[in-house]
Amino acid sequence: MAVNPVNEIGSNTFGFVLARILNDHSSALQQSLIRLTTGLKSITDDPAGMSSVIRSESEISRLGAAKSVLSNASSYNTSRVDFLTDVSTSLSRMGELAISSQSASTSDAQRSANQVEFEELQGFIDSVGSRTFNGINLWGTDNLKIVQDGDGSTFDLKAIDYTKIEFESGISGVDVGGTVSAASAEFAVTTAQATLTALQGIATAGAGRIDNESGSITIQQENLQSVVDRVKNVDTTTENEEFSNLSLLTQTGTTLIAQYNLLRSNLLTLFQ
Repeated sequence: MAVNPVNEIGSNTFGFVLARILNDHSSALQQSLIRLTTGLKSITDDPAGMSSVIRSESEISRLGAAKSVLSNASSYNTSRVDFLTDVSTSLSRMGELAISSQSASTSDAQRSANQVEFEELQGFIDSVGSRTFNGINLWGTDNLKIVQDGDGSTFDLKAIDYTKIEFESGISGVDVGGTVSAASAEFAVTTAQATLTALQGIATAGAGRIDNESGSITIQQENLQSVVDRVKNVDTTTENEEFSNLSLLTQTGTTLIAQYNLLRSNLLTLFQ
């Protein structure tokens, strides 16, 4: 059956095909422009990948909360370390005063002055035992449960029984007002310093554990963020190439359709 050229041209089947192709290129060009402008892919680019992004970002958020908890724990533990350091300095001075008061060459007036300073230092050491951080006692016998990851797992921050410094040494009940009592005070100070060293070891170990857990979270966050960036972020080099190709195809398609429509119009006129 012969094809009627007028009907074939009039149906414009080829024009519809060109228009559909141009529309596809135009839509793709628009999406490419959006990706280049925002630097992000859309969910239609990689639906499965975007689902993993949602999970990863949720995990990053939980890890951030855990890291905040660890930061607070670090500040808490730093307060313990700092106070114990101050106590160590005070005990060192108390030892000096005890040695001075034992000497026969020390006058009674000087020994009395030593006693006044010694009592002040005793008062400071006693006051440290009631110190708190953010409403939480710095000292005690119960370990603190500290969140260590995004799943809510915890570790024990070891308790520091500060009362041992006073009770085991008897530091609060001695004085340096006389040579004999000063000798007893020196022994108490030495005992307190030994106890203090053990407590400082607990605080130092706690700081190390907190730093390790915080470092572990940082690594997890960086790894997860790398996954998120790889899925969400646009490869600008590749996308620029795609944008250039689509721009060329769109411009060429627009020109071809215009030429085709003009040719079709001329042919229809010719056949009439």
